[in-house]
Amino acid sequence: MAGLTHESRNALARSRANLRRLSRRLTDQPQLLELIEAAIRAQEDLGHLFEEVRQYAAPVRLHCQMTNVGQLIDETWELLALAWKGRAVRLVRHDDGIDLECEIDRFHIKNAIRNILENSLAACEDPVEIDIQFSDVQNEGCQFMQIVICDNGPGFTPDQAQNVFNAFYTTKTHGTGLGLSITKRLIERHGGQVTLGSDCRQGAEIILTLPRSHT
Repeated sequence: MAGLTHESRNALARSRANLRRLSRRLTDQPQLLELIEAAIRAQEDLGHLFEEVRQYAAPVRLHCQMTNVGQLIDETWELLALAWKGRAVRLVRHDDGIDLECEIDRFHIKNAIRNILENSLAACEDPVEIDIQFSDVQNEGCQFMQIVICDNGPGFTPDQAQNVFNAFYTTKTHGTGLGLSITKRLIERHGGQVTLGSDCRQGAEIILTLPRSHT
Protein backbone atom coordinates (compact mmCIF):
# COMPACT_ATOMS: atom_id res chain seq x y z
CA MET A 1 0.00 0.00 0.00
CA ALA A 2 2.81 2.42 0.90
CA GLY A 3 4.54 1.79 -2.45
CA LEU A 4 1.31 2.26 -4.37
CA THR A 5 0.54 5.52 -2.58
CA HIS A 6 4.10 6.79 -3.13
CA GLU A 7 4.00 6.09 -6.87
CA SER A 8 0.51 7.59 -7.14
CA ARG A 9 1.62 10.79 -5.40
CA ASN A 10 4.61 11.07 -7.72
CA ALA A 11 2.40 10.61 -10.78
CA LEU A 12 -0.02 13.26 -9.54
CA ALA A 13 2.84 15.67 -8.83
CA ARG A 14 4.19 15.23 -12.36
CA SER A 15 0.74 15.74 -13.82
CA ARG A 16 0.18 18.92 -11.79
CA ALA A 17 3.56 20.28 -12.83
CA ASN A 18 2.73 19.70 -16.50
CA LEU A 19 -0.64 21.40 -16.10
CA ARG A 20 1.04 24.39 -14.46
CA ARG A 21 3.47 24.66 -17.35
CA LEU A 22 0.59 24.44 -19.80
CA SER A 23 -1.33 27.17 -17.98
CA ARG A 24 1.63 29.54 -18.33
CA ARG A 25 1.41 29.14 -22.10
CA LEU A 26 -2.32 29.84 -22.20
CA THR A 27 -2.55 33.10 -20.30
CA ASP A 28 -4.57 34.62 -23.15
CA GLN A 29 -7.23 31.87 -23.04
CA PRO A 30 -9.18 32.27 -19.78
CA GLN A 31 -11.69 29.50 -20.51
CA LEU A 32 -8.93 26.94 -20.95
CA LEU A 33 -7.20 28.25 -17.82
CA GLU A 34 -10.37 27.62 -15.82
CA LEU A 35 -10.47 24.03 -17.04
CA ILE A 36 -6.81 23.53 -16.15
CA GLU A 37 -7.33 24.94 -12.65
CA ALA A 38 -10.32 22.63 -12.18
CA ALA A 39 -8.17 19.66 -13.20
CA ILE A 40 -5.43 20.71 -10.75
CA ARG A 41 -7.96 21.00 -7.90
CA ALA A 42 -9.34 17.56 -8.74
CA GLN A 43 -5.83 16.11 -8.62
CA GLU A 44 -5.19 17.76 -5.26
CA ASP A 45 -8.39 16.17 -3.94
CA LEU A 46 -7.23 12.80 -5.24
CA GLY A 47 -3.86 13.28 -3.56
CA HIS A 48 -5.65 13.99 -0.28
CA LEU A 49 -7.67 10.79 -0.66
CA PHE A 50 -4.50 8.77 -1.28
CA GLU A 51 -2.98 10.27 1.86
CA GLU A 52 -6.02 9.35 3.97
CA VAL A 53 -5.93 5.76 2.72
CA ARG A 54 -2.19 5.60 3.38
CA GLN A 55 -2.67 6.83 6.96
CA TYR A 56 -5.38 4.27 7.56
CA ALA A 57 -3.38 1.36 6.14
CA ALA A 58 0.04 2.22 7.57
CA PRO A 59 1.18 0.92 10.98
CA VAL A 60 1.15 3.60 13.68
CA ARG A 61 4.60 4.07 15.20
CA LEU A 62 4.79 6.51 18.07
CA HIS A 63 7.65 8.91 18.79
CA CYS A 64 6.35 10.55 21.94
CA GLN A 65 7.69 13.68 23.57
CA MET A 66 6.34 16.19 26.08
CA THR A 67 4.25 18.62 24.06
CA ASN A 68 2.12 21.67 24.79
CA VAL A 69 -1.18 20.48 23.34
CA GLY A 70 -2.66 23.99 23.33
CA GLN A 71 0.13 25.21 21.08
CA LEU A 72 -0.27 22.09 18.94
CA ILE A 73 -3.95 22.92 18.42
CA ASP A 74 -3.02 26.48 17.43
CA GLU A 75 -0.55 25.11 14.87
CA THR A 76 -3.17 22.69 13.55
CA TRP A 77 -5.71 25.51 13.23
CA GLU A 78 -3.27 27.57 11.16
CA LEU A 79 -2.79 24.62 8.80
CA LEU A 80 -6.53 24.83 8.09
CA ALA A 81 -6.43 28.55 7.29
CA LEU A 82 -7.58 28.03 3.71
CA ALA A 83 -10.76 26.41 5.04
CA TRP A 84 -11.71 29.22 7.45
CA LYS A 85 -10.20 32.48 6.23
CA GLY A 86 -12.87 34.71 4.74
CA ARG A 87 -15.56 32.98 6.80
CA ALA A 88 -17.22 33.97 10.08
CA VAL A 89 -15.37 31.47 12.26
CA ARG A 90 -14.37 31.62 15.92
CA LEU A 91 -12.27 29.03 17.75
CA VAL A 92 -11.93 29.40 21.52
CA ARG A 93 -9.72 27.40 23.88
CA HIS A 94 -10.70 27.06 27.55
CA ASP A 95 -7.60 25.95 29.44
CA ASP A 96 -7.17 28.24 32.46
CA GLY A 97 -5.26 26.52 35.23
CA ILE A 98 -4.68 23.35 33.18
CA ASP A 99 -1.24 21.90 32.56
CA LEU A 100 -1.18 21.60 28.76
CA GLU A 101 1.94 19.41 28.65
CA CYS A 102 1.30 15.83 27.58
CA GLU A 103 3.57 13.03 26.31
CA ILE A 104 2.34 12.43 22.76
CA ASP A 105 3.44 11.90 19.20
CA ARG A 106 3.08 15.43 17.82
CA PHE A 107 2.54 14.36 14.21
CA HIS A 108 -0.17 11.81 14.95
CA ILE A 109 -2.10 13.92 17.47
CA LYS A 110 -1.98 16.89 15.11
CA ASN A 111 -3.57 14.70 12.42
CA ALA A 112 -6.17 13.38 14.86
CA ILE A 113 -7.26 16.88 15.89
CA ARG A 114 -7.08 18.19 12.34
CA ASN A 115 -9.63 15.59 11.21
CA ILE A 116 -12.09 16.76 13.87
CA LEU A 117 -11.64 20.46 13.08
CA GLU A 118 -11.99 19.81 9.35
CA ASN A 119 -15.29 18.04 10.00
CA SER A 120 -16.56 20.96 12.06
CA LEU A 121 -15.64 23.49 9.39
CA ALA A 122 -17.34 21.38 6.73
CA ALA A 123 -20.50 20.70 8.75
CA CYS A 124 -21.15 24.16 10.22
CA GLU A 125 -22.73 27.11 8.50
CA ASP A 126 -21.43 30.59 9.29
CA PRO A 127 -21.09 31.91 11.89
CA VAL A 128 -19.06 28.90 13.05
CA GLU A 129 -18.16 28.49 16.71
CA ILE A 130 -15.74 25.82 17.88
CA ASP A 131 -15.03 25.51 21.60
CA ILE A 132 -12.16 23.42 22.96
CA GLN A 133 -12.25 22.64 26.67
CA PHE A 134 -9.31 21.10 28.56
CA SER A 135 -9.60 19.29 31.88
CA ASP A 136 -7.71 16.85 34.10
CA VAL A 137 -9.06 13.34 34.57
CA GLN A 138 -7.84 10.57 36.88
CA ASN A 139 -8.65 6.91 36.32
CA GLU A 140 -7.25 3.97 38.31
CA GLY A 141 -4.42 6.13 39.61
CA CYS A 142 -3.38 7.36 36.15
CA GLN A 143 -3.47 10.99 35.04
CA PHE A 144 -5.21 11.87 31.78
CA MET A 145 -5.77 15.02 29.77
CA GLN A 146 -9.29 15.39 28.43
CA ILE A 147 -10.00 17.56 25.39
CA VAL A 148 -13.62 18.30 24.50
CA ILE A 149 -14.19 19.76 21.02
CA CYS A 150 -17.69 21.15 20.47
CA ASP A 151 -19.13 23.01 17.47
CA ASN A 152 -22.45 24.67 16.63
CA GLY A 153 -23.26 22.56 13.58
CA PRO A 154 -26.12 20.09 13.06
CA GLY A 155 -24.53 17.43 15.27
CA PHE A 156 -24.98 13.70 14.76
CA THR A 157 -28.17 11.78 14.14
CA PRO A 158 -28.55 8.52 16.13
CA ASP A 159 -27.45 6.54 13.07
CA GLN A 160 -24.43 8.77 12.51
CA ALA A 161 -23.46 8.53 16.17
CA GLN A 162 -23.35 4.73 15.91
CA ASN A 163 -21.20 4.72 12.77
CA VAL A 164 -19.16 7.91 12.78
CA PHE A 165 -15.92 6.18 13.85
CA ASN A 166 -16.32 3.31 11.37
CA ALA A 167 -13.97 3.26 8.39
CA PHE A 168 -15.41 4.55 5.11
CA TYR A 169 -18.58 5.84 6.76
CA THR A 170 -19.51 9.29 5.47
CA THR A 171 -22.57 11.41 4.86
CA LYS A 172 -20.70 13.80 2.58
CA THR A 173 -20.67 13.71 -1.22
CA HIS A 174 -16.87 13.63 -1.23
CA GLY A 175 -14.11 12.17 0.91
CA THR A 176 -13.23 8.67 2.04
CA GLY A 177 -15.03 8.55 5.37
CA LEU A 178 -11.71 7.72 7.03
CA GLY A 179 -11.04 10.93 8.97
CA LEU A 180 -12.63 10.10 12.32
CA SER A 181 -11.72 6.41 12.11
CA ILE A 182 -8.09 7.52 11.72
CA THR A 183 -8.51 9.86 14.70
CA LYS A 184 -9.87 6.98 16.80
CA ARG A 185 -7.01 4.72 15.78
CA LEU A 186 -4.35 7.34 16.60
CA ILE A 187 -5.82 8.23 20.00
CA GLU A 188 -6.25 4.57 20.98
CA ARG A 189 -2.68 3.84 19.88
CA HIS A 190 -1.64 6.37 22.55
CA GLY A 191 -3.63 4.40 25.13
CA GLY A 192 -6.42 6.99 25.03
CA GLN A 193 -10.07 7.03 24.10
CA VAL A 194 -12.41 8.91 21.73
CA THR A 195 -16.11 9.24 22.49
CA LEU A 196 -19.06 11.38 21.48
CA GLY A 197 -20.41 13.73 24.13
CA SER A 198 -23.96 14.84 24.79
CA ASP A 199 -23.48 18.05 26.80
CA CYS A 200 -23.11 20.34 23.78
CA ARG A 201 -26.29 22.44 23.51
CA GLN A 202 -26.21 21.90 19.78
CA GLY A 203 -23.72 20.56 17.31
CA ALA A 204 -21.15 17.81 17.58
CA GLU A 205 -19.12 17.11 20.70
CA ILE A 206 -16.07 14.85 20.51
CA ILE A 207 -14.11 13.94 23.63
CA LEU A 208 -10.44 12.93 23.48
CA THR A 209 -8.84 11.39 26.56
CA LEU A 210 -5.05 11.00 26.52
CA PRO A 211 -2.68 9.62 29.16
CA ARG A 212 -0.33 12.35 30.30
CA SER A 213 2.71 10.06 30.21
CA HIS A 214 3.71 6.60 29.03
CA THR A 215 6.13 5.75 31.83
